[in-house]
Amino acid sequence: LYAEGPGSSRQEWESSGGSFFVLSSSRLDERNKGSSIGIEGFALFARNHPGARLVLIGWGTGSKETKALIEKLGIADKVIYLPVSAKGRIRDYLRSADAFLDQFVLGYFGSAGLEAMACGLPVIGRIEADQYEAICETGAPPILNSMAPDEVAMNLRSLAEDPQQHRHVRQASRQWFL
Repeated sequence: LYAEGPGSSRQEWESSGGSFFVLSSSRLDERNKGSSIGIEGFALFARNHPGARLVLIGWGTGSKETKALIEKLGIADKVIYLPVSAKGRIRDYLRSADAFLDQFVLGYFGSAGLEAMACGLPVIGRIEADQYEAICETGAPPILNSMAPDEVAMNLRSLAEDPQQHRHVRQASRQWFL
């Protein structure tokens, strides 16, 4: 069941010294997903947030390049790699995280973003809001629109530093899904 609730993986992740967990279960793919934008944005954010952790399910055509970028950015000690998992485990990961990085190229959310919103998780990615406004009677989803690393960092900072904003985006995400 995709719903809000506590995730059991969070306790394990906290053993890394982390306190704010940013999950990406989307495939790592530069051309179609723009994975580097999310990774670079996380790195900018993590500079001033020692408890920040990037939780990656490292799959996709760009997984080698992503690992190299993580090393280059000096954030390898802030990354938790998870194996490709069944949907039940993914739901637990979504419930354990504080924010979700989706895609930054196409302007549309896919199944991973929809799963995150179903669990009430704030989604950061690129969205063509005008198109969703035109075709969805509920309007565009409350995705935190980001097209560049600094925008990703700004949105992560807002979620991490403002509990009321974080709660509001969580509720809006779940409500939009429903």
